[in-house]
Amino acid sequence: MAFFSNKIKINQLFGFLVTNLKSINDDSWSVVFESTSMLVVKSAGSSGSEKMFLKLEPDTSKNATGNSIKITISDNMSTTDGSIPPPSIAISRVFTFHSTIVDTNGLIDYNMSVLVDRIVLWVSGDVNSTTGVSNMAFIGLINQYSTGTPAANAFSIGLSYRSNEDGFRAVKDVSGGTASSLYKAYSTLVPTNPGPAGAYNVYPQVLANAVEGARGELPDIYHVPPVGVNLGDIINVGGKAYTVYSLSPQTTSSTQFNNFTGTKVAVYMG
Repeated sequence: MAFFSNKIKINQLFGFLVTNLKSINDDSWSVVFESTSMLVVKSAGSSGSEKMFLKLEPDTSKNATGNSIKITISDNMSTTDGSIPPPSIAISRVFTFHSTIVDTNGLIDYNMSVLVDRIVLWVSGDVNSTTGVSNMAFIGLINQYSTGTPAANAFSIGLSYRSNEDGFRAVKDVSGGTASSLYKAYSTLVPTNPGPAGAYNVYPQVLANAVEGARGELPDIYHVPPVGVNLGDIINVGGKAYTVYSLSPQTTSSTQFNNFTGTKVAVYMG
């Protein structure tokens, strides 16, 4: 496991992520291709047979959606230029941490946890800006209830804020296709923490859609009732320490949402 945390300028994020991922020496994720504007890494997972390719690209131009990083996953990427060879498909997300145009010299906080089966990235925009948002990305294998066919690939990506799709996208669905590989997150919701016994409530986030039903759960990320917990709190679950993170909701017209099941999550960051 590797954990990285820092406060940096917005325009330094891509460089720090590249340096951090390249510094991992436990063979969990290895470099496939690198250029000045791209890093591609891969993991075979804890099973040793997974095909998980992750591409990072800077996307930090000043535009209406603020500064951002582009994240792409696939089951194959070229070692010569980082492209996606057919018939593999690319699933891309633009990871933003400000809702409008901001100066690239603004300060942001980021935490990144890297395990062989998944990466969790949390970035919070400049606290001195009214447009800063807290965004979390999950990139990795979900805990499947059933493995499906041998062709199924549960390697998934989902963002908590400003996703171009409402949910988590897997490389392949249970049948091995792509038509039904978009899943929404569901969880139990109670109003407050802690409970009467002084224990804190945490709940798994189940990924499901109308075709397959429930496919599995997000690993290492619990939904937490938002009242009674704050950013940075530690909740012990099964002998492991989980850190509480705040996630910004997104308002579109009259609808407020994010792709996780609430605005507070407890994450095992190692």
